[in-house]
Parts: sequence; C-alpha cells; structure tokens
Amino acid sequence: MNNSVNLCFLADDNYIMQTTVTINSIYLNRNNNTTYNIYIILNKGKEKNIQRIKELETVNFKINIIKIDKINELVKFDIEGISASPTAICKFYIPEILNELDKVLYIDGDVIILDDLLDLYNTDIKDNYVAAVKDTCGLSRSLYRLFKKDVFYFNSGVMLMNLKKMREEKTSNSLMEYRINGYNQLMDQDSLNYVLKGKVIELPFAYNTQLCCFENVKWFNTNNQIQVLHDYFKLPNNTKEYNDIINNAKIVHYSGSLKPWNQGEVIESELWNYYYNNSPFKDVILHKKPNRKKKLNVVNKIFKRMRRYIFMRNFIRNEE
Repeated sequence: MNNSVNLCFLADDNYIMQTTVTINSIYLNRNNNTTYNIYIILNKGKEKNIQRIKELETVNFKINIIKIDKINELVKFDIEGISASPTAICKFYIPEILNELDKVLYIDGDVIILDDLLDLYNTDIKDNYVAAVKDTCGLSRSLYRLFKKDVFYFNSGVMLMNLKKMREEKTSNSLMEYRINGYNQLMDQDSLNYVLKGKVIELPFAYNTQLCCFENVKWFNTNNQIQVLHDYFKLPNNTKEYNDIINNAKIVHYSGSLKPWNQGEVIESELWNYYYNNSPFKDVILHKKPNRKKKLNVVNKIFKRMRRYIFMRNFIRNEE
C-alpha cells in the first residue's frame, strides 16, 4: 500500500493563519511512517507568512508553495453573506495547477485533522471524479423532504480528487462555465455538485464532520435529532449521542459562518484553539466577537430559501 499522501490547500493572506492551523493538526497527528507532500496554492501572499508555514516542514513532511495572482480576476465572483472567499473558485483549476499529480486530497482551511490521512488517501476512487462527504444542507427545514430521496449533494471542504480523469475530461472548463452561467448560492460547491454529479463516491461522515449539522438539526423533535443525523449520514451503530459523533470524527469541519478564530462561542472551539496555540501563528492576536446572527430582511430570507429550493429540485431532477 502506498504510504505517501498528496494534500492540497487554497489560501490567501486573509486565510493563511487558519490554513496553517489545519496543517499543524496534520503535523501533530500524523503517523511518522506516512510521507506528506503538501501543496498550498497561494493567491498572492506575504513572504513572512510563507516563512511561518515553512516552519512546519520536516522529514516526510514537505510543504510546497505555489503562488498565483487571481485576486482581481476572482473578486467579481464574491457572494454576499457567505464565509467562503472568491479564492475558493481556484478549486476548479487544481487539476491543471497540479498537472504532475494523478490524485490529491483537497482540504479547506477551516478544519482540524485528528488522525493520519493515509487510509483516506488510499480510498479507491475508481472511475469517479471525487470522493466526498454528504453536505448538511439537506437537514434544513425547506430541503429535508427533497433529500429523503437519498440525494447525494456533497460538501466541497474535503475532496479526494481524481486529477487525471478531471484533466482528461476538461472539468475545469465545465466548472467555470457553470459558475458563470448557472445558479450559484455558494462560492464553488454548487458548481462542483452540478458538474460532477453521478461520478462521486460518498465517504463516511467521520472524514468531514461538519459541525453546523448540530445547528441544522435543531428544528426536529429533540427525541428524533440523533436518529435523523444517523439516517441522513449513515452513521455507525455506535453513534448514540452527540459526543459519539465528535469522538468518531477524523476530520472536524467548522462549516458555516461561525468560526472559532473570530466568534466567542463556537462548538469545539477549544479543539481549534489547541492547534492554534501550538502553531507558528500562535502570536497572532484573535479578536473574537460575541455570536450575533445577521438579521435578514424577511422578503430576502424567503427569496433566498426559494432560490435554494429551486436549485436543489433541479439538481435532483438531473440526478434521477
């Protein structure tokens, strides 16, 4: 079995600290027998920040910085009210940027890795584009009935990518074409799901434990919440309580708008703080604010939900 893992991250100066914390969690929880080749696609970036990342480099833990400059080109794709920056669109071009690799494990910069990643990396993708974990959006009140058809819409924060197949079929062009002409409520995820659908392997929830699921499930009856999560994500039988879900996690994802580096009360924030305090950016002062949900105009809120429902309904029809 291959003992080498190719990892890819996207970052800019606004997200370099968070990405380094994620890489630090990999560094601290890796198996010493596993070789890590880390590629950071950096959309601009100050040299002092690059030097901090490189502090984590050691034997079997190589960090490669690939600098690009697409700040001005991508800013037009900005979407108000979501946490992802336009840099996330660079996910579409990973097959071309890493043109010497056949496979890579892409990871967002708002996760904590709690286990060695070799087993995940050695997942057989077969003839599929990616392997990924189901997204939590189907737990929302407006979409749950649609997702009861066992629809697979994945979260793009952790993706095992078949770069060779994606290059051969020129998916980068198709993804950008949909991003420009299709409906996108999210920065990159809608496009990835729409273009790659039918050629995606579902991974266990442990490989992308999205913490916002605990917020999304609150509208269900309290006695049914764990069962809903169990059925939706096909969780293992030993998952009886909320803590069991966290304890089974190999990758914890701070999905959603609340982040542990800028909010006062975020689930599992102490976990993130541990890896931050042991990272090269530990001297960066975090300015955490009280959690305040942004109040949307009622009309805008309804309109947003309707547009999401329409996208998902069309997505499901194209999947059937």
